[in-house]
Amino acid sequence: MREEKGITVTDLAEKAGVSPGLISQIEQDQTIPSLDTLENIARALGSSICYFLLEQENVTDLISSMSPDLIELLSDPRVQAVLRAVRDFTQGELRFVLNQIHFFKRYRDLL
Repeated sequence: MREEKGITVTDLAEKAGVSPGLISQIEQDQTIPSLDTLENIARALGSSICYFLLEQENVTDLISSMSPDLIELLSDPRVQAVLRAVRDFTQGELRFVLNQIHFFKRYRDLL
């Protein structure tokens, strides 16, 4: 994708906030970037992180199956922050947090 867009390794590294060496290592399958790094690279390329995580045909199918409202919701930085915060939670931990959110929504007028 970087080459298709005519972006140099150095330019991409600068935009993504990483070293050019890391970009080269990723492109040559010498290292696997963290999700945060991958997200920064995707943003620098004007793409979704899904482009890197799914086979391209699956990305196209996935995005085309999403409603515009869902795409807009997932693009919201606040939603992305919440998803990043809970991405390593167990099912029980996530259920606990969701219960806390429901409780807060029900009684937030009392605060």
